[in-house]
Amino acid sequence: KVFEKRSKDLLKYKNIVCVNVKGMVAGIIVDDTPRTNSIVDYCVLNGVLPVWTKRESIKLGPPLTISVDAIHETFDVIEEGIQRYE
Repeated sequence: KVFEKRSKDLLKYKNIVCVNVKGMVAGIIVDDTPRTNSIVDYCVLNGVLPVWTKRESIKLGPPLTISVDAIHETFDVIEEGIQRYE
């Protein structure tokens, strides 16, 4: 539930078009490809490894054994990346 909530919370950013989440898998749709690539680069440089589609989407599929603290840490990095490239 924490993963789903943090995923859907990303919709508060104007550049996030859509968030599709089911269980522990999420797809985040950003408004353009260059911005998406910048966000993914920021995430990787800060220890978060999303699936890079080279399009407008960022996919997340953490291990099912991830801790709640690690989920929060991950989404904090993702949000920092989104804010940085707004």
